[in-house]
Amino acid sequence: MRILTEAQIHRVYAVVGESFLDLLDALQRERSITFVSARHDSGAAFMAEAEGKLTEHPAVLLAGRGPNAANLAIGVSTAYQDESPMVVLLENPPSSPGPTSEPPTADLTAMFEPIAKWTGRAQSPDEVPGLLVEALTRCREGRPGPTVVAVPADFWGVPFDSAKPVAAVRAPVTGALGRTAEA
Repeated sequence: MRILTEAQIHRVYAVVGESFLDLLDALQRERSITFVSARHDSGAAFMAEAEGKLTEHPAVLLAGRGPNAANLAIGVSTAYQDESPMVVLLENPPSSPGPTSEPPTADLTAMFEPIAKWTGRAQSPDEVPGLLVEALTRCREGRPGPTVVAVPADFWGVPFDSAKPVAAVRAPVTGALGRTAEA
């Protein structure tokens, strides 16, 4: 989770569920990141969009499969249209199916492609940190907007062996003169 703190992420929004238990445990140890639990996924999406719009720093938004991810669509689309930075982490089915067969799941990244600046999908646990850094960088470069990363449910608790990537953090350039509201 150091990637999030180094990228100046202050809040993570989600409806609490079993999808991200390992990630939520890791977030609990990070004192500089506040987890905001919402009652509905669309409410979480609008809270994350508002934070991105007001602070010019992306918030992270978590969603499980199926209806949870679909409920984010309006908030993510608003972030895309209003140029608000946001990183969406979607739960994908586990990489190795268990003994019970799960019903087929829609391709969530394809669902978000028209309303996101960039989408990515982790194929191995080692790819997760790099994809997260890519999402954090792309959501702020050029015209800000939402980025989406789909991660299989069983990747969150797996340690990765590759070198830790570093997110590019630079001051946002806003307004006609390239100044922030505070300036």
